[in-house]
Amino acid sequence: MAPWLWYGLCMRAIGEVVEISIDGKPSVYGRIEGYEADRRPRWYQVGILLLTFPPQHLTWILREEQIDGEPFTMDGVPVEIRTVPARQPAAVTEPAVKKRPRPGAVVSLAAHTRKKSAGET
Repeated sequence: MAPWLWYGLCMRAIGEVVEISIDGKPSVYGRIEGYEADRRPRWYQVGILLLTFPPQHLTWILREEQIDGEPFTMDGVPVEIRTVPARQPAAVTEPAVKKRPRPGAVVSLAAHTRKKSAGET
């Protein structure tokens, strides 16, 4: 089977954002940029874009299990690639029904204006 047909079945999807934990602590977010088969069977060259400022591109050679979250070490330091939890949409609440203010007393303008006599201008 061609490798591009099964990459997405078990391993993380290209474009997926992951959390990279170093020494048991979440350290940086990264985006999976692509996979390339390594010369060793079941190992892959994984392109990762670290979402830092400035962004940094790196390539790690990993097994499929490590890409899927199994812890591994680099120079004796434990590293783990974890899934970023999906954002939960905020609960939609019904807007509170605003009560209309009670109407005030109706004031007649005619009662407050003085009637002009016929001779006044």
